[in-house]
Amino acid sequence: MPHPNFISGMSAHRSWEITQVNELLKQMEQFEGLFVCATNLMDRLNPAVLRRFDWEIQFGYFKPDQAEKLFTRVLADLQGYTRPQRYAESVKVRLLQLSMLTPGDFATVVRQARALGTSYDAEQLLNALEADARRRRAGGNR
Repeated sequence: MPHPNFISGMSAHRSWEITQVNELLKQMEQFEGLFVCATNLMDRLNPAVLRRFDWEIQFGYFKPDQAEKLFTRVLADLQGYTRPQRYAESVKVRLLQLSMLTPGDFATVVRQARALGTSYDAEQLLNALEADARRRRAGGNR
């Protein structure tokens, strides 16, 4: 598989890079199965690549009510409950102030909790999401 920058066409200057891109495009065109790709660099894809996809589906960030629903569900799962658990209104207020949350953000925090063998309460779960958001901001855009 060619390096992602090659697909953009922006850095495919060497003959072997161009050959790889052309081969990828040919394989995409001839493939008869279900081909699914994901990227957060949609604006960098070459139009020739985009033409080979039947659909482009964009997933945005959570709306506040979606973030709250997943927070409640993840919290219950982390604590070993089957029903949503209640938490302080101050946690809800801070949660709703977090922008740009995705399912992947919650998945990262859940993996961290499981790796540590811990069961987060609402405050700890929110702290972990906020810390993850701070790291992302410090590292630039997604």
